Amino acid sequence: MIFDLANFYKNSKNYEKAIDRYTEIILTLDDNSLIKSDVLYRRGGSYERMGNYEKSDEDLLHALKIDPSDAYILNYLAYSWLERDYKINEAMDMLKTAYDLKSNDPILLIQLDGLIF
Repeated sequence: MIFDLANFYKNSKNYEKAIDRYTEIILTLDDNSLIKSDVLYRRGGSYERMGNYEKSDEDLLHALKIDPSDAYILNYLAYSWLERDYKINEAMDMLKTAYDLKSNDPILLIQLDGLIF
């Protein structure tokens, strides 16, 4: 229920409340669980939307430490960095890795196509 509420707040652009709920969930999860990776990804996205890039990067990198093969986290962090002209080479490497992991995903293909052209 808390997870649904957190997602509702995030989708409603009420990022502070979403972050609070995601934090509640994170505190209850094992350090290396894939669920924790997903919740960190969602909280990191909320921080990014608020412009708190330091906390966003921290959450997204932590999520990748738990699940380094999550193409969507790689993609999100890479685009966040590219939009800020930050760690361009690392971001491009992340996008390539994300594409290699999910080369048939239409969302990743469209985003990659937009980056190339």
